[in-house]
Amino acid sequence: MQLTCNITDLFYSFTEAICDLLKINLSVVAGFVYSKITEAQKDQKELVVQVASRDLKSRMPEYELIRIIGILIDNALESTAPFGTAYLYLDSRQNQIEIRTRNKGSVKTNEFRQNMFSPGYTTKTGDRHGHGYGLYNLKKLTDKYNGKIYLDTVNTDQGDYIQFDVIV
Repeated sequence: MQLTCNITDLFYSFTEAICDLLKINLSVVAGFVYSKITEAQKDQKELVVQVASRDLKSRMPEYELIRIIGILIDNALESTAPFGTAYLYLDSRQNQIEIRTRNKGSVKTNEFRQNMFSPGYTTKTGDRHGHGYGLYNLKKLTDKYNGKIYLDTVNTDQGDYIQFDVIV
C-alpha cells in the first residue's frame, strides 16, 4: 500500500509540474521543454522543471529562446548519468527571462571558464567531432540581446552541482 501511495504522489507531482509548464504564455517553448522531458525519460534520466512565472517576457524571439533553452538542457542532460536528474528553472522579471539549468558535476577549472565559449572547445572525451559549439552559440545569442550568462558551482547535501543562469 505504501508503494502505491508513493507512486500516486509522484504521478500527481509530475502532472502538476507539466500542467504548470503547459500554462506558460510561450506555447512553443512549453512544447519544446516537454519534448526534452520525454527525451530525458527515454535515456533513463529525469528533467525536473520549475516555472516561477507563467508570463515569460524577453526581447528575444521565441525561436531563439528555444535555441538557448535547448543548448542548456542538452548540456545538462549529457552530463547527467542514467537515473540522474537535471533541473530547469524558468522565471521572468523586468522584461527578461531567466533560464537556469543545474546538474551534478565537479567544480569547473579556470581553464574551462576561460575557454568554455571558444568555438570547438569541449571537455568531452572520445569522438569530439561536432562538440564544442553549444556554449559558443549560447554566448553569441546572449550577447546579441545584451544578456548575461553566469556559471556557478552549487554545493548541496547531494553533492556538487553545475549551474548555468542565462538572463535575456
